[in-house]
Amino acid sequence: MYLSKGITRVSTRTPEALEQLQQETLALIHRIEASDHFPTKKTNLCRWCTYKPLCPAFGASENAAREHAQAIQENNEIEQPRLL
Repeated sequence: MYLSKGITRVSTRTPEALEQLQQETLALIHRIEASDHFPTKKTNLCRWCTYKPLCPAFGASENAAREHAQAIQENNEIEQPRLL
């Protein structure tokens, strides 16, 4: 469901097409997990994002997110931004 419009989209696939979609999705997940380069792109969704203080698109240093993640690993008491 598209939350901003309340629209539900339905997709009908053959078992073969569903298998291909699953393989493509898993390959994309692996590519994302293996990457350490995530260029920023401001969109309307940024208005709700709690990660703006860590985001280079909003003036944070390129290392801010990495430093924050390392601090979390070293000290689990640091509060992490929460997704809505």
